[in-house]
Amino acid sequence: MTQTKIRSLQTTMPNADGWMLVANTWTYASATTITVPSGAASIYSVGDKIRFKQGATYKYFYVFTVADTLLTVTGGSDYTVATPTAITDVYYSHAANPIGFPHWFNYLATLAATGDTLPTYELYDQAMFTIFGRTAQVIISKVSVGGGTAGSGATTELKVLLPFNSISIRSTFGGYYVNGTGTASFLGGQTIVGTKDLNLIKQGALFMCNDQNNDARELHISITFEI
Repeated sequence: MTQTKIRSLQTTMPNADGWMLVANTWTYASATTITVPSGAASIYSVGDKIRFKQGATYKYFYVFTVADTLLTVTGGSDYTVATPTAITDVYYSHAANPIGFPHWFNYLATLAATGDTLPTYELYDQAMFTIFGRTAQVIISKVSVGGGTAGSGATTELKVLLPFNSISIRSTFGGYYVNGTGTASFLGGQTIVGTKDLNLIKQGALFMCNDQNNDARELHISITFEI
C-alpha cells in the first residue's frame, strides 16, 4: 500500500474514541489560524472538533471557518495556537462527543457603547460558548454588588460582543437584567449579520449604559445563533 493511501486512511478512519488521526503537517499561522495542506474543505467543516499538542498536553478547539489551506479555530480564552511551538499529535472529529473534548469554552464578553461609561462587574463576570455544527450557544453572566464601575450615559445602545460573527439574524434569545431594585426585568437581543455585535433591548426601548447605573447590577444572557 502506498504512503498516499495510508495517509488517506489515517485521515478518514475514526478511532473508537471518536478522533481521527491527521498524518500530514499543520503549522502556526496566527493565534486562531492554522496552515494545512491544500484540500482542507473536502475534509473539515465548521463545527468540527480538533486537538493537538504544543508541548506535553492536548489543546482543544472548534473549527470556525475552512479555506483551502487555512483553518480558523477557536478555543476561546482557554486555548490559543502558539508560536513558534510545533504542532504535533493532531486529531480531528466529526463526532458529537469525542472522548476528552471539553465542549464549553470560556471567553471575555466585552461590552461596547459609543460615548458612554461602560459598566464593569466585580463579583462575577463569566461567558462561555459551545458549538453544534453551524449553531453556537453563548451564556453570559455579569454581576456586581457594589464594586466596579456603574454604567452611565444613553448615547447609543449597549452591546455585548459574541465570540465570533453571526451569519444571519436567526437566533433564540433569553435574558434578564437587574438594576438596583432586585427585580429582574426582561432583556432582549439582536445579532448583527457579519459582526460579533449583540445589540441589547429592554421592553419598549434600547438598552443603555444607564440601565446598569446602580451599585447592584446584573446582566444574564443566553443566545443560540447561526454561524
